[in-house]
Amino acid sequence: MSATTGAPTPGARAGAASGPLDDGDRLSGVITALGAVPTWMRVFDTTEETAGRLHGLSAAQLSEALRRGLPHARCGGSTMFDRLDLMTVSATLACRSAWRLGQRAWPSVLAQVKAGTRTDYRLLVEPKCPFPGHRGRCEFTSLLPLTDVGRPGADLEPHEAASARLISSTELHVRTGAGTVTAPEQVREALSSVASARYLHLPAHLSHDLEFFDRTGSANCILAAEVVLRAAGRLGLRARRSFGVIVLPPFSGLHTWVDFWHEDRWVAFDPHLLRLLVTAGVLDAGHWPVHRSLSGILLRLGSANSSIVRHNGMHCEASLHLTVVR
Repeated sequence: MSATTGAPTPGARAGAASGPLDDGDRLSGVITALGAVPTWMRVFDTTEETAGRLHGLSAAQLSEALRRGLPHARCGGSTMFDRLDLMTVSATLACRSAWRLGQRAWPSVLAQVKAGTRTDYRLLVEPKCPFPGHRGRCEFTSLLPLTDVGRPGADLEPHEAASARLISSTELHVRTGAGTVTAPEQVREALSSVASARYLHLPAHLSHDLEFFDRTGSANCILAAEVVLRAAGRLGLRARRSFGVIVLPPFSGLHTWVDFWHEDRWVAFDPHLLRLLVTAGVLDAGHWPVHRSLSGILLRLGSANSSIVRHNGMHCEASLHLTVVR
């Protein structure tokens, strides 16, 4: 397999441009940003067929992306792509990908939070074997907290936050929060540190690399949280990193964000995620102001990104299936 980056020299601070952009402009911008990711960090294991089926990229879009320098590799006569690159390009072009279809509940869920409605869900963790067909049986170990998640007490969760009660090792009863908070001036100043950032799906090696952000202006959710925490520290604000679940049916996802201490409670703000949702066509611009809290649909599991289930002692992927409790 031979890899080809074809990537232009990365531009500094690849943020949103002023005025409307066509697909060609968006492609050029995102491929320039992707050029800052070292080739050795990529895994070229995704086919053109998968690029279309899962990421919603048409043959014409892929061809144009290749022409503009999308990193790829040739293997046995086939063109192979990196999955994270495709996720980034797909979101930038607002393609009807499997991910975007899975996010379609955002407008209704946010409307419920704004209206002060609390919703009860059953969250089932369904682990996936990373090596199907291996010898021996799968031994899955749940790493969910063994006590109630988000309970009041020493951790002082915000009153509008999502909370949960553990039912079994792989099942939780989750209740969304109600009410929202608008970020005060100093918190807005800290959040402005990612105001022009481009959302890139990054390899793990770059997820905590502040120098990469300073050089490129690009970040995933983990790196964006690092940037906001740094800004909060410089401003003397009390803030913390949070890792947990976005409570979004039918399939939730894991996420990293920042909580700020505000009026005697922790409150979550995440403008970087909200801008991604607008870019990807999930939310209309202005649907949810970027300085409005998202605490009501964020379930905190801890401070650091970690596995929530392991397979024979190793990290493995898991689906988070969410259904309404009637």
